[in-house]
Amino acid sequence: MESFFGRMKSILNELVERCPNFDTVETMVENYLKQYNTEIPQYDLAGQTPEEYYRYITEGIYQTDIYFGVSSKELITQAELESRRELARAERAKRRSEQRKSDESSYEYKSRQHPIRVVHKDQTIILGRINKLQKLIDEESREIERLETLLEDTDIALKFLTRASESVIESLYYPRNWQKYPELSYVNRTGAIY
Repeated sequence: MESFFGRMKSILNELVERCPNFDTVETMVENYLKQYNTEIPQYDLAGQTPEEYYRYITEGIYQTDIYFGVSSKELITQAELESRRELARAERAKRRSEQRKSDESSYEYKSRQHPIRVVHKDQTIILGRINKLQKLIDEESREIERLETLLEDTDIALKFLTRASESVIESLYYPRNWQKYPELSYVNRTGAIY
């Protein structure tokens, strides 16, 4: 439904703005819905309109033998489609089997290497991963420090606001006035966390 209403709004939005009254808008929306349900074939409904598809579901009557300009006689049968799918599955299974054999042979090659060389290579990979994670930890630690400082500044702001006069509070309903008070300067640094 969201997708449908999103499309409807994108099509009708500018037109609705030009309608002089509610009755005109209502007529436009009703006609759009009518056209959508009776004239516009939907890909997900096997090329049928929603009205035709509803009739097919409820009465078993299939409305069209033409799918987007292609006759149903030009399409392959369900049996042929299943046969093609089975061939494709067999081909994928064959490729997976060949890939598995290739992977196994490369593993065997690795195991034929001198054990010390294998361990050195594994150490290099492990150390590289440790270094990457350590960099992430350092970055996260710095971010936590920044956020803790920001949190402390919000405490200062709260203390200021609890002691502020009513006129100061009212002036703060306008964001540009926040710049006047250094106790509220933390807001200039909050953009990065949202």
